[in-house]
Amino acid sequence: YWRDWSSDVCSSDLLTDGPASVVVTNNGSVSSTFTGTVVDSSPSFFYYAAGGNLYPLAVHVSDGKLVGDPAVLAGTEKALPGETLEMFVNGLAAATGGIIVPVTQFPQQVTMAAGSTALTTSAPFLVSAGEFQVNATLPTAISTGNYALSMSVLNGSTATSGVTVTLPVGP
Repeated sequence: YWRDWSSDVCSSDLLTDGPASVVVTNNGSVSSTFTGTVVDSSPSFFYYAAGGNLYPLAVHVSDGKLVGDPAVLAGTEKALPGETLEMFVNGLAAATGGIIVPVTQFPQQVTMAAGSTALTTSAPFLVSAGEFQVNATLPTAISTGNYALSMSVLNGSTATSGVTVTLPVGP
């Protein structure tokens, strides 16, 4: 659904996949028309920058600390083999917006990998407007190192996002 805020009218017309003309109006200023592409899903990780890398916005289930490289950012901890992390992502599916969003489980499968190593994932939960939580468990045999993190869902993948999110794994 889309909402025309300028006239406070909602439309029940659903967008269809493919090219779409877009015009942005803000405080009476109207942009030129430009074309965007409507897709079913465009998953991405919430992330933060530290020491020239982008790290996933993820926390350790065990202690709630932020996942990262403590040599780069004090107070963070590397992921550990066999550990489950709470990952925060968006763009998995259309989600009900609004001020109050009930925690809702979504049925679609989310796959994640650290490099070429598959992670075991839970179903995604909508935890805030546009924000999903997916728990990801690292294999016990994953080696220490920095891994490019990837994610895919039906009709969408981080492979074309142009953003590399690094998952540090170590002791």
